Amino acid sequence: MPFLNHNHANIYYETAGDPGHPAVVLIHAGIADRRMWDDVFAPLAERFFVVRYDTRGFGLTVTEDVVYSNRDDLRALLDTLGIRQTMLVGCSRGGTIAMDFTLEHPDRVAKLVMVCSTPSGLELDGPFPPEQVALDEQMMALEEAGQYEELVALEIRMWVDGFGRTPDHVNASARERMLLMNMESIPHLSEKATPTPLDPPAFHRLKEIACPVLITTGAHDESVPEMAAPHLLRELPQASYHQFAHSAHVPSLEEPDEFLRVVGAFLA
Repeated sequence: MPFLNHNHANIYYETAGDPGHPAVVLIHAGIADRRMWDDVFAPLAERFFVVRYDTRGFGLTVTEDVVYSNRDDLRALLDTLGIRQTMLVGCSRGGTIAMDFTLEHPDRVAKLVMVCSTPSGLELDGPFPPEQVALDEQMMALEEAGQYEELVALEIRMWVDGFGRTPDHVNASARERMLLMNMESIPHLSEKATPTPLDPPAFHRLKEIACPVLITTGAHDESVPEMAAPHLLRELPQASYHQFAHSAHVPSLEEPDEFLRVVGAFLA
């Protein structure tokens, strides 16, 4: 099993495809791990050299109690694989990491895909939907109380079921896989590694991103990515947009064929 030993962590990663093809790195959301890309990993590898990995605190990656940088972890992984320049596809927290990396290493990113994601340092005035605010407050209370199983159930309700839908409206396999990944992240909560944020954050630096950027949202997702999208489209020099009509926060699992069509066309 391939692990990168870097800054007191063993970072698990997987590759697929021809190393001679353009590279694509997939960065998972904060409610998942590398397996959220299962349905698109092999198809993308038919055209690209594809890398996916578990960031610290997720999946098979383990870390000691250290200060670290998600951006430097990604740089170390690219260096290990001999990738000079890549395209980045990040979902939610993974998209934030990808955008921050693009700002810190602009020469190493050819294209960027933000899947239901927002920039670091995001500033929004609201108003936010009352149902979303209530769920946020419940999840914070459960996390503070250490009631992690209940927290996972609410996270799946918010991020996978989304809004305007019940669990019956969601792909059962996708929902079950997300629940499993989220439950398996619970043991990592004892790991106390501290990420170093990008300073200044991306929200105030969008005009610095020269590469093409695809902004995507899910029609049933919570409101923040959709609220942030107009600002991103105004500020980014080369930005385009797509909404996944039948997805909440994880379209690679809910609509893999449409995801491959839209994201694959952009990367190609």
